[in-house]
Amino acid sequence: MEVFLLHKKSLTTRMETMKHNIIQGLKKPQNLSLNNKKTFKRIRYSITWEDPIIIQKALNINKHDTLLSITSSGDNVLNLLLHNPKKVISVDINPCQNYLLELKIEAIKHLSHTEFTEIIGVTPSNKRLDIYSSIRKHLTQEARLFWDKNKRLIKKGITYHTHGNLRIFGRYLKFMYGEEKVKGIFKCETINEQKRYATKNLYGAPWSLYAKIVGGPLFSTWMLYLKILREIPHKKISILREQYKTVFSVVRSRNLLTRLEKTIESTLLKDNCFMPLLLFGEYINGCCPPYLKPQSFPILKKRVDRVSMKTTSLYSFLKNHPSNSITKFNLSNIFDLTNNNEFPKQLKEVIRVGKNRARFCYFSLRTDRGIPSNLDQIKPEKKLSKQLLKEDRTLLFNSFEIGEIHKTEGKNV
Repeated sequence: MEVFLLHKKSLTTRMETMKHNIIQGLKKPQNLSLNNKKTFKRIRYSITWEDPIIIQKALNINKHDTLLSITSSGDNVLNLLLHNPKKVISVDINPCQNYLLELKIEAIKHLSHTEFTEIIGVTPSNKRLDIYSSIRKHLTQEARLFWDKNKRLIKKGITYHTHGNLRIFGRYLKFMYGEEKVKGIFKCETINEQKRYATKNLYGAPWSLYAKIVGGPLFSTWMLYLKILREIPHKKISILREQYKTVFSVVRSRNLLTRLEKTIESTLLKDNCFMPLLLFGEYINGCCPPYLKPQSFPILKKRVDRVSMKTTSLYSFLKNHPSNSITKFNLSNIFDLTNNNEFPKQLKEVIRVGKNRARFCYFSLRTDRGIPSNLDQIKPEKKLSKQLLKEDRTLLFNSFEIGEIHKTEGKNV
């Protein structure tokens, strides 16, 4: 316990020093470009932590739809493709995210399911570079150059490249209890069995110690300070100041492990593909996103040609896209770091580009990103939003918004 108190005191001291340095940096006037290319030289998201089940419940994607989706890791572009949209436009300001999706698409087109899961790092393999060589010629020149420079990512396994802060708990549990004991909770067939298993095999001193040191808001806030320090060289200080003001207040108040314990007591983990990542650090026992399942692979092979990728900001894409042309929008959590002036502007462009009765949804860590009431051509679906947020399997988000566009009402576009 003395060691824990010393560690916590040291962590608090370091965080206060970091906070002081950031505040001093935010006070200094700087003129840095938001779109500095250095920001987009690496993959920032190798896993998409947004629940495809509740996205589909919100959007009801079908064979008549033209879908716009934020690329991120490409997971939900492929997950939503399983619902048979006519066309998918995948947009991301970071070219590396689109290179990742392009690699996945070409792998789906030209490889077996086994080789596909190997090359993206979901299953163990010592042949990843050989597999990459077999599909390299199918990539665009830009994607080929990127992956040629980043073969180490392929060799190591791309899927688990990022989000280490969310998966560290699983690696910790494996170290403390052993792999088989942690895997056991995903074999439980009832919630009561699952609760008993967790109480007997997982809860205890190691779990509680981790919750106090890493799982609480103190560590989360510290990680957020680190993120800001990395972004200061690439963004305008005034933008960073506004972007993170609300996010800080949310992060300080949350405890992921508390949410996790509630989930163990209420939901079967074997049906939740995000829980293996949190509790084990990787996918296990076939508990994975829909696009990774063997039965999805032949469907995706037939449909991946429907996906087109655009490397630009959402706002720039919408401004240059025809009116009344998109029926469904999966907007990820893109508005978390959008400033208060740009947020309604982007939604107005969603209205313009969307067809009448088009639907959109987005997640947020924030609690102040509801659909603005003055956008009267949007009908918010508040009841459904609240219900689906309760069903969200990621445990990460504090709000989920769903809107339907009604173009015969209002004149705010």
